[in-house]
Amino acid sequence: MAEGTVKQPFSFVHISDPQFGMYPVHGGVFQETRLYEKTIAHVNRLSPAFLVNTGDLVDVPGDEEQLTQALRTARKLDKSIPSFTIPGNHDIADAPTTQTLDWYRSRIGKDWYSFDFGGWHFIGLNSCIIAHGKRVAHEAKKQLDWLRHDLEGAGAAGNSRIVVFMHHPLFLNDPEEADHYFNIPRETRQDYLDLFRKNGIRTIFAGHLHQNNSATDSSLDVVVTGPVGMPLGSGCSGFRIVTVHADHLEHKYVDLDGRARATTDAAKRGGQVVRDSREGKPDVRFEEGG
Repeated sequence: MAEGTVKQPFSFVHISDPQFGMYPVHGGVFQETRLYEKTIAHVNRLSPAFLVNTGDLVDVPGDEEQLTQALRTARKLDKSIPSFTIPGNHDIADAPTTQTLDWYRSRIGKDWYSFDFGGWHFIGLNSCIIAHGKRVAHEAKKQLDWLRHDLEGAGAAGNSRIVVFMHHPLFLNDPEEADHYFNIPRETRQDYLDLFRKNGIRTIFAGHLHQNNSATDSSLDVVVTGPVGMPLGSGCSGFRIVTVHADHLEHKYVDLDGRARATTDAAKRGGQVVRDSREGKPDVRFEEGG
């Protein structure tokens, strides 16, 4: 898809964790369907430049009933809005295998890729093989090699405005924090932090936590978006609207009742959500992607 001419600012929507089957299923009815349909209705009304889903479409890896309902609901998105998805741990398991990766790729699509839009470079990563990729070490290495090459290409093209999407947050509070279920283990976290810092990456959008969170390491913001599906703790179901300017991002989380929840530094700076007047579509490059 050719990028075309893009007017700034433009906006995109970030969602995560529809996770069909996490709520109890009654009479064959998934409670997540209503929440996902409501989210998609909001997105269709906003008409953003694109939508990114950072994973956990299902609760049980490989569950065809859960995935069928998730995909059926996702197809209600306006076809003029490009949609990108990356896997979560409930899609391909906490410790992914060749079999779970094959299932995801055959049923959903690529699990890492990049695209350009509006003078910005966007990267989607499979964080599951970063966090716990020992069973598929060759895939983890392949993705890392691809990422280095992709960042080199972006740098050579003079594109220093880069945003990364991944399911797991690198960290929730501090880059030196101890390993736990909701972050990337320090064994690999530092390698990616060094790579992101070297290439001037300023923002990572993630999910996995099922509630909002933001943390900063010098110039790198790790923004966690709450779930479309079941929230945990103080979370609420919703989505994040990101407004992209020439040199910075502004974003706010909107719950499914339409209330904006300014939970990030950018939102606290008073960012305004705008309905963009867009021309063109993202130029997606899947070379060597998973």
